[in-house]
Amino acid sequence: MELNIFIICIQVIFTISSASSADFKLFSSSPIGPYHMVFKQVYICNPEHHYKIRTNWHLSHGDNKTMLIGNTTLEVPFDDNLSLEMKMAYKDSSGSWRENAFMHTALNACTSIKLLLGSVWTTFVNGLGSQNTNCPILPVKKINF
Repeated sequence: MELNIFIICIQVIFTISSASSADFKLFSSSPIGPYHMVFKQVYICNPEHHYKIRTNWHLSHGDNKTMLIGNTTLEVPFDDNLSLEMKMAYKDSSGSWRENAFMHTALNACTSIKLLLGSVWTTFVNGLGSQNTNCPILPVKKINF
């Protein structure tokens, strides 16, 4: 049996800002203080490539919240046969973007995303229109959220 592994490549650009937040503590053990992420843009790394899992996501900034909206098309099940790759950039103090400052690569894409999102996973999957919160997520023509 041959397993095909597809790399989902989503690049997330964000700004790390210094703040004190009781509910979210990124780098909370850092000697320079707690941080929170402010997402600025989400896009596919190579829009010319025909991926088996296609996303068209963008951010909507509202009153003290940022929503991820768009659609996703799954031609293959989103399961643990896939791997996951995320690349993140940040804006430094001089205003320049530092590409690939944070990179996350994981095997078992479905389980990895589920663990990464934590309690948000159920909300995310239900927002995709699926009642099944377990891996795998079966192929669908288009999911709008």
